[in-house]
Amino acid sequence: MFNKEHIEYYSNGNIKIRGRYKGRMRVGKWIQYYRNGIMECECCFNNDEPNGVSFNYYENGQIEDEINYKNGVNDGKKVGMG
Repeated sequence: MFNKEHIEYYSNGNIKIRGRYKGRMRVGKWIQYYRNGIMECECCFNNDEPNGVSFNYYENGQIEDEINYKNGVNDGKKVGMG
């Protein structure tokens, strides 16, 4: 099994997505960014499924909402922040 960091970039050189694979599955924290470099969302993965709290952000950096996942399933708890 390989454990590899994954990074995708926008054409302007800013990071678009950053995370880690274990084998072919996403694991740990994955972060997606807007083209301007501000964080768009962050989510933790376990065996390629979202697990734990996921945050979505507005382009100005403020939290839009948070969603709780358990074993890849939205557990119904979504909290809007803005």
